[in-house]
Amino acid sequence: MKIKINRLKLFGYHGVYNKEKEDGQHFEINAVFEVVRPDKKDDKIENTVNYVDLMNKLVSIFNSKRYNLMESIIDDMFFSIFSNKEIKSGEISIKKTNPPINLDFESIEIEDRRKNV
Repeated sequence: MKIKINRLKLFGYHGVYNKEKEDGQHFEINAVFEVVRPDKKDDKIENTVNYVDLMNKLVSIFNSKRYNLMESIIDDMFFSIFSNKEIKSGEISIKKTNPPINLDFESIEIEDRRKNV
């Protein structure tokens, strides 16, 4: 089973340029997690991975400090999410929707896939 979190929109002060650190900018996070569902398949939240908990972990890491690199944010997100051993693998992407670069482009996105070992 997969849990997908689509276009989680956050505002943060991440980046290497002073304008990013001072003014902040909008980010979008997409994540997909492959989970193992226990044999006991009843209709109770305690018997599955709660997607609200996953989103709260992503937001908590994003807001925990100011990062220079989106790669470092993703590293910390995986470390936090993979504390749950029911999550077997994941994919996280972070997109800057309007970075302060004087070129004509839509966005910058970093994506990483990992297995929970």
